[in-house]
Amino acid sequence: MTDDLRERGGSEGDDTRRILEALDFEIEQLRTEQQGLGWTTWAALAGISGALWLLVDQIKSASSLINVIHVYFICALTVLIFSCVHSIFRPMRADGRRGHERPMQLVLEANADSLAVLLAIVEMVGLCLIALYLWPEVSLPVRVLTAILSASFALVGVLALVATLFNVPVPSTGGSRSTPSLLILPLCIVLWAWLFAEYAWTLLADQRVTVADYRAGGLIEGLVVLLGMLAWALKKPLLLQPLIGLRRDIAFKRIDPARAERQAEILILGMKVEDALQRNVERLSQILRDQRDELRTILHESEQRASTQDGLRRGNDFATWWAPT
Repeated sequence: MTDDLRERGGSEGDDTRRILEALDFEIEQLRTEQQGLGWTTWAALAGISGALWLLVDQIKSASSLINVIHVYFICALTVLIFSCVHSIFRPMRADGRRGHERPMQLVLEANADSLAVLLAIVEMVGLCLIALYLWPEVSLPVRVLTAILSASFALVGVLALVATLFNVPVPSTGGSRSTPSLLILPLCIVLWAWLFAEYAWTLLADQRVTVADYRAGGLIEGLVVLLGMLAWALKKPLLLQPLIGLRRDIAFKRIDPARAERQAEILILGMKVEDALQRNVERLSQILRDQRDELRTILHESEQRASTQDGLRRGNDFATWWAPT
C-alpha cells in the first residue's frame, strides 16, 4: 500500500516537472520573440512615415495617376514572385507536435496574423481590378489570366482568414511539404514571371512614363510591404500571460497534473472545435441527466400513489362485501 502511494506520488511529480519544463520553454520562446520584434516595429513605423512623405512629393511630379498605378502593378508582381520563390526554399518546421491536424487558435492568434492576411487579400483584389480595367494596352487573355491568378490567391487568403477566426481544423503534413504544393508553387512562379514580362514590356514601351512615375509606384509598393511588416511586428504574444498563470497554478498545486496538461495543450497547440463545444455539451448532458432523474422520481411517486389508491379501493370493496346485510 505504501509502495503504491510512493510510486503514484513519484509519477505525479514527474508529470508536474515535465509540464513545468514545457511551459518554461514556451514562455522563454515567447519572451525572446517579443524582445526581438521591438526594433522591427519602430523601423516599420519610421519607414512608413518616410515613404508617405516622399510619396506626396512624387505624386505631385508624376505625369498621370494611371502610369503610377502601372508601375505599382509591376512592383507588386515582383514582390509576389519573390514571395513565391521564398515559400519554396524557406525551411519548414518539423516539430511534429500537431499530429494529423493542426488546430487553430480561437481568439489568441486572430490578431496580427489576420491583419497581414487581410492586407494581402486587399492587394490581390487590387491587382485583379487593375489588370481588368486599368491596363487596356495589354491583351485580353493576359489580363484575364492575371485576374484569375489574383482572385485565386485572394480566395486562399480568405479561406485562411476564416479558418483562423472560426477555429477550423486544417490538415497537416507533419512538417513536410505535400506534393500538390511542390507542383503548384513552381507553376505559379512560371505564370507570374510570364505575366510580369508581358506587363513590363508594355510599360517600358510607353514613352509617357517618367522617372517620377517609377518612384511613386515603387513607393506605393514599399508602403504595402512596410504595412505588412508592421502587421507582423505588432503581433503580441497573447499566450504569455495565460501560460504564466497556468505555471503558477501548477507550482502552487492549485490544479492537478492531468488537468494542467490538458490546459497547456489547448493553450500551446490550439483549441479544436470539440474542445470549444465540450463545456456546452457537458452542461447539456448534465441538464438531460437531471431531467431524467426528475422524471424517474415523478414516475415512481405516481406508481406509489396509484398503488396506494388501488389498495384503498380493494379495502373498501372488501369491507363492503364483508359487512352484514
